[in-house]
Amino acid sequence: MSPSDYPGSDSFIVNNISEYRDELFPYVTGEITSSYTKVIDTVMLTAVIRLNGEIVGTDYTYIDDLEPNVPMAFEIDLSADPTDYDSIEVWAQNRS
Repeated sequence: MSPSDYPGSDSFIVNNISEYRDELFPYVTGEITSSYTKVIDTVMLTAVIRLNGEIVGTDYTYIDDLEPNVPMAFEIDLSADPTDYDSIEVWAQNRS
């Protein structure tokens, strides 16, 4: 397979992003859906936390066996506590 045969970032839709806190750490949850035509072995999800447009924290997780057009829930545990932020984004990248 050549690199052009792999799904690009435009093959992923990330929805329902929410930030929660338990007694120890905050975390981000949401759903990812792939529009790629085949099962994707591994997708890396990166949470990007911003304050006034500047990145103040990031963390990531991996999703395995993402099927086409089937939403999959995810959770990213944040190692830093984003007490002061104005946005959280989640980016998806193929890691196959």
